[in-house]
Amino acid sequence: MVFSRLFGLLLFFLATGAQAESLTLWVVQPFLELRTGPGEAYPRFYAVEQGQSLRLLRRKTSWFKVRAQGKEGWISQAELEQLRFRDRSSLQLRPVAKADYLARRWELGFAGGLFAGDAVSMLRGGYRFNPNLLLEVGVSNVSGIFSSSNMYQLSLVSRPMPELTWAPYFSLGLGRFENRPRATLVDARNVDATAITAGIGLRRYITRRFLLRLDLKDYLLLVDDNQADEHTEWLLGVSAFF
Repeated sequence: MVFSRLFGLLLFFLATGAQAESLTLWVVQPFLELRTGPGEAYPRFYAVEQGQSLRLLRRKTSWFKVRAQGKEGWISQAELEQLRFRDRSSLQLRPVAKADYLARRWELGFAGGLFAGDAVSMLRGGYRFNPNLLLEVGVSNVSGIFSSSNMYQLSLVSRPMPELTWAPYFSLGLGRFENRPRATLVDARNVDATAITAGIGLRRYITRRFLLRLDLKDYLLLVDDNQADEHTEWLLGVSAFF
């Protein structure tokens, strides 16, 4: 069953992907001084000695917030490039524009595709808790020959490798499915069902503010105690982050 496979895959990445939020590096130069803020104008307040480790927390343009020996401060990109992993390899940095995109919290997007063979359009928005987890709200309309449907859903999205050019993600959601038959149908009934969703997808950063998204999502519709329908949805869309 497609739904059970997607659900299992999501649980695996929720368990492992959130662990990749930060990186640990070691100081190889005689010392490294931390600043109180992301810029040359901020004073230096603490020196990390050679051989000590620090944890990379987040990036703001060409400045990086780190934690070392219980202290949190900022270092420049040039200083960061001198640090090494335990195996003496260096950190490969992303372009500043893409790092700025990864640091933003809010997204708003539109997508279109097919739901059970019928045309579907979706408006969605999301809030990112950290580089790996996003909470997303979506409203969809399905326009079929014999009926029209609206869907409302709340999803948790796991992004285990957000730094990749084509970054995969996995989602698990809960929502409402409302189907209304066309007036020309005889003895047709309205359908209101709880929807459980599991999905996989790809995201690609395309410009300073926009990204491209491709989704495959499976829906389990709990119509009543004796009926559960399963449908598949394909979506292609664009989102803006801010």
